[in-house]
Amino acid sequence: MTEQIVIKGIGCITPWGDIVDDIIQNYKVNSNDTNVVEDFNLQNYIKRKGLRTLPKSTKMAIASTELALRDLELAGCEQLPKERIGVFVGTSLSYVNNIQDFLEPAYEKNANSVSPIKFPNTVLNNVSGWVSIVFGIEGINSTVNNGSMSGVDAIIQAQSYLESNVIDRAIIITVDDIDKAIIHNKTNSKQQNDKMTESSITFILEKSETVLGSYGAIKNIVSWMTPYVSMERLHNVVSTSLRDNPFIDHILWGSENENDEKVEMELTNIYQGELTRTSTYLGDALSLSSFYKVMIALYSGQNSLIIETNNMGNQGVFEIESVVVKEPKAFKRERKEFSLT
Repeated sequence: MTEQIVIKGIGCITPWGDIVDDIIQNYKVNSNDTNVVEDFNLQNYIKRKGLRTLPKSTKMAIASTELALRDLELAGCEQLPKERIGVFVGTSLSYVNNIQDFLEPAYEKNANSVSPIKFPNTVLNNVSGWVSIVFGIEGINSTVNNGSMSGVDAIIQAQSYLESNVIDRAIIITVDDIDKAIIHNKTNSKQQNDKMTESSITFILEKSETVLGSYGAIKNIVSWMTPYVSMERLHNVVSTSLRDNPFIDHILWGSENENDEKVEMELTNIYQGELTRTSTYLGDALSLSSFYKVMIALYSGQNSLIIETNNMGNQGVFEIESVVVKEPKAFKRERKEFSLT
């Protein structure tokens, strides 16, 4: 049988909690202008010294990864050598917060007030590095910074390493926190967003000949970049996906940027099925935009097509095969819910 990339574990830290079922049920009805994770405490998720000075984005990524690994354990997946596991992080603007936090004392007082302990937090791969350190992972370690396409590109990277047999398991994290630096950046940009959402979502991916025992499969990823936003290419890719897979009955889209209206016009011309514009509720979810779409698709019990874009001309389209649709009698593990508050 042909091997495919399946999602074996999910862990989430979101404004609507850390249980996926609760998130899917509540993200539409409890969405505020700025959705932040309130009262987050890493000690509720993992007991380890030396993490107190890490930025919120890194702490959330460690917590969501801990939950995903617990979820993986519940699925009965075998332990793997640490060098056969890779960490792939997609993030958008969290490092802007970290840089401001590091430099703000210098602006307000003097350079002697800058804490050297906070300097490592300003490095872009701070998240992926700390996740590898905390969980003892020795495989490939990578960070993608590509706006709302960060999650899609992190999946593409992980898929490449899995299919090349460089690793056997990929831990993929998308994370962004919202602090005054990001709010300032958004408020002063030409494309001001009325709503933003911070979160951390971790998926654990493996190659498998079956979707049994997984949440579902990620299939047929197509990603491209043009010097301008081309709806013609998107039209052709989506049309081809719908033609090749007549079982797609749900399209999720919406990246909260200037492309959204053009994408909507194209979709209404070529698709008559269910459409979900996730940005209506999430606003700008930054790097997590595509990962929210994946979770919603998996829990919708439908085969779905996901569309993601950014303002730099990057676009991505891929399919989610839900276990519920293709395998109605599939093995479904008992999902233990963790009370961590």
